[in-house]
Amino acid sequence: MFIGALLLWPVLDTADLPVLAEQWGYLAVLGLVHTCMMYIFLYSAYQKLPVALIAILAFLYPAIAIMVDYLVYDQLLSVSQWLGVAAILLSAAAMNANWSPLKWRQA
Repeated sequence: MFIGALLLWPVLDTADLPVLAEQWGYLAVLGLVHTCMMYIFLYSAYQKLPVALIAILAFLYPAIAIMVDYLVYDQLLSVSQWLGVAAILLSAAAMNANWSPLKWRQA
């Protein structure tokens, strides 16, 4: 969180910074809990998962983030974003079902 803050400091819009201590507290909790703790849980779980399942989870992560923007924040998605989500879901299904283009060619 701190490295990211330092790297993004040059493009910071200081007009929109939180003004209340409570707001800074919420921002700190958001950064520490949702970044630090999430990565601790995520990478500790990776040690117990097979590589193929880790790949599926890595595919799904950006698609879920886009879908949360759409469903929770009413963010409109472009056609290319919808196609990207569909491609991610299809690739995750293909990995899960052990689909292979080589098997299709041989058939």
